[in-house]
Amino acid sequence: MKPGEVVVARLGKGPTIVRFLGKTASRVTVALDRKREARIPSDRIILGTGLVVSGEEEVENLRLQSGTLSSNIDLSDVWEVLLDEKTPASLEGLSDLYWGSSDDTAHRIALLVHLEQDSDYFQRE
Repeated sequence: MKPGEVVVARLGKGPTIVRFLGKTASRVTVALDRKREARIPSDRIILGTGLVVSGEEEVENLRLQSGTLSSNIDLSDVWEVLLDEKTPASLEGLSDLYWGSSDDTAHRIALLVHLEQDSDYFQRE
């Protein structure tokens, strides 16, 4: 992870889009918003996006966009397609199946947030 990279972390309120600031041997520091930071165990980072942003406004826009997308997700068709598959599906694979050509960082984050909060069809391994 690079300083300024948008990541998704498991926080008290569930999966949250934050900005990575730095790390020590066992903890990472993330920006929760313009004024607050948190030091959390590194294993609570569940997705690194590779997207480096310059400030909190870009992160907030991504939060809003992903939140809107996440609230409208219905994975029943994807579940039907993958029902007989023997190998586990990756987030990237699920995102590509669900979103198709419009798959980007916001869409991938939205799918991850949806899966982490209330997925009737998939579970994390």
